[in-house]
Parts: sequence; C-alpha cells; structure tokens
Amino acid sequence: MAYPEGIGAIDLMIGFPFRDKKAVYEYLQGGIKDKGSDDLAMPAGYMFKDVPEEATEEVDPIDFTFTEMDKYGVSAGLFGLTDTSREAKKRHPGRVFFSLEVDPNDITGAVRKIRDANESDGLSAVTTFPAG
Repeated sequence: MAYPEGIGAIDLMIGFPFRDKKAVYEYLQGGIKDKGSDDLAMPAGYMFKDVPEEATEEVDPIDFTFTEMDKYGVSAGLFGLTDTSREAKKRHPGRVFFSLEVDPNDITGAVRKIRDANESDGLSAVTTFPAG
C-alpha cells in the first residue's frame, strides 16, 4: 500500500527556536537533582546530543518553524501555551493546538490553571512531568 497523498503529520512535541537558551536552561536547572548535569551544555545533555543553535534576532521563530513544518509535511502541531504560540495560532489558524503543562503536586492550582487556559485559549492537551 502506498503512502496516502495529502495527509500531513501532526507533531505532538513541537516548539519554536529560542533566542536565549541560557534563560531556558537556568529555569530547567532548578528542578534537576543530579550533579552530573552541571558539566553539560544543556541540563539533559546526556539524552540530547544535537541541540539546535539559538535563533538570531533576524529569524522569526514562527516563520522558521512553519517553513520547516511545510518542508517535512507536518500539517499541524501541539505547542506549549506561550505568547509565541498564541501569535502562531493567529497567523496559522487550524495548524496550532495548545498544550498546557501543570504541576501534579498542586492539584487545586493545576485545575484552576487548566480551566483558565481552556477558557481563554482553548486547550487540546494537558501534560505533566512529575519527576526529573
């Protein structure tokens, strides 16, 4: 059976290039307990060896991401809920779906966060990362 025409993939773990990876990594570093990660280029460097370069100021992260999606036949993506993903949804309606990460240890706060985000932005998924 041949691959069907006109059906694009849906990427369930997609994001936009960062302009300041250091700030992102510092945020992640707060939850990392092992000392071995201190010497790595990124906190989970033992798993991710080929980390992309930072986006330059000349690169629009939304345009870059959707150009790559089109290049590889990705019709839509599940993006974390950020200002950038909200803007992407305005520019590319029908191709951007939102996922919200919540803290599983804060039940009341998580429920409130889910309700608020769903009401304001419309969620497609909720994720959690209880360990790490």
